[in-house]
Amino acid sequence: MPWLYDDPETLDYKTIDSAIRELVATINQSEWLRTEESCSGHPANETSAWGGMSLYIRLVVIKPEMIWNFLWMADLIRASYVSMMGWHLAVLYDRQDELGSHWYLTLDYNKDISMRLIAADIMLRAFVKAQEVDI
Repeated sequence: MPWLYDDPETLDYKTIDSAIRELVATINQSEWLRTEESCSGHPANETSAWGGMSLYIRLVVIKPEMIWNFLWMADLIRASYVSMMGWHLAVLYDRQDELGSHWYLTLDYNKDISMRLIAADIMLRAFVKAQEVDI
């Protein structure tokens, strides 16, 4: 169940999957990053080549000087958690516009929907740490 939304200030958080609601709300309260789309994972299509479960968020880095904090956050997720759990993290640049730099952050947790709460918590902890780092 993906959601694409416009303005975080008018977003009804009850429409966000409960597994990632806190993650999306916390990110949107920051002054440097906002979510544009999110999904906590859904059963993979049997014919899909990907064949896994994915928690993903599309993010906009609003303050250009914080891009390194965003990339550090992604690296922290990958280094600290993903490799030891056999998960995969994809960080994909989408575009640049008047809002900022748009990115996809996708965490694939290998067909186990019960892992979505853990995946969301991993992303949330990395985001909190990334805010505290002076890069």
